[in-house]
Amino acid sequence: MPQPYNRNRQPMKLAFNLNSKPRHLVGAILLAAITSTTSAADADSAVFIALGTQGGPQPNAYRAQPAHALQVGGETYLIDAGNGVARQLQSAGIELVDVKKVFISHNHDDHNADLGTLMGLSWSLNNRDDYAIFGPAGTQQVVDGFLQSYKVNADIRTEDSPLPRMGSFEGDVNVHNIGEASKPVRIFKDANVKVYAIENCHYHHDKPLQTETGIERSYAFRFEAADRTIVFSGDTGPCPQLVEFAKGADLLVHEVFNSGLMAENIRAKGFMSALPDFLLNKMLEKSEQYHTTPEEVGKLAAAAGVGEVVLTHIMPGREEDPDDAYTEGVKRHYSGKVTVAQDLGRY
Repeated sequence: MPQPYNRNRQPMKLAFNLNSKPRHLVGAILLAAITSTTSAADADSAVFIALGTQGGPQPNAYRAQPAHALQVGGETYLIDAGNGVARQLQSAGIELVDVKKVFISHNHDDHNADLGTLMGLSWSLNNRDDYAIFGPAGTQQVVDGFLQSYKVNADIRTEDSPLPRMGSFEGDVNVHNIGEASKPVRIFKDANVKVYAIENCHYHHDKPLQTETGIERSYAFRFEAADRTIVFSGDTGPCPQLVEFAKGADLLVHEVFNSGLMAENIRAKGFMSALPDFLLNKMLEKSEQYHTTPEEVGKLAAAAGVGEVVLTHIMPGREEDPDDAYTEGVKRHYSGKVTVAQDLGRY
């Protein structure tokens, strides 16, 4: 296991003979050395970026749909691609050409709706490199559908542009089916990070979710970089296997569901506002199997001994909701730092 992130690391000591050069030159050298060292350290350090923190398919003017990124060693690793991800990447200062590895936690539309947009825009801008997409069984079908939907655009742009295209539109996308992962499996490794997946508890409460493409699964991911380990829960209900999976992580990024606020939100909006109480209660009861209350997040974080918790996929995630509506229950069981993620926040 990598060494935990050391927040008490001592700054680098620099020694210079101040009499050997003019003082203004020494100052310039010091500044250059410190800046260079800091930039290199920043590039190598693992940083988790919350691109979209809304939970569920309901559009929200305050939060974008689920998408997150890990940056380490100058590379960007995208986790989910909900609606608006291309704009959120730009807002975070990340160019589309820098996104080459994508990890899809599960194939609900709030998590994959803009995967096609991401691929299509990158190709249209002539800057798409090989894509590696890791996801559940249906991910190949999702990607094929997106590629087909963008073919008309690709044909028009190819015929109508004086610029040469970088490869075929369909040819640069490699989909990797993660498959069965009842125990942790390593799905990716490069010089910066090892990535592990495990099935979480979003599906399969009664029986396997069989589709025409195979058994659909939902995953949590563990990213092990040199300086810190980050665990991303994905959408999940209370899940015993995530305790061991998250053990000793420096950062646990976990979804959160507030049942009381969700009931208020449903009553205030849309066609569900007239839902009879017994149906609303049944729906909320079911949702607590598929999603995680603050109290359950706190129990998991404490049992796993994680260094810090960031809450995302926030349901309902309204602008007027106070942070403690989501953090208070976590803190009843977990004594570490707890933060409600904001779009474009870095952790």
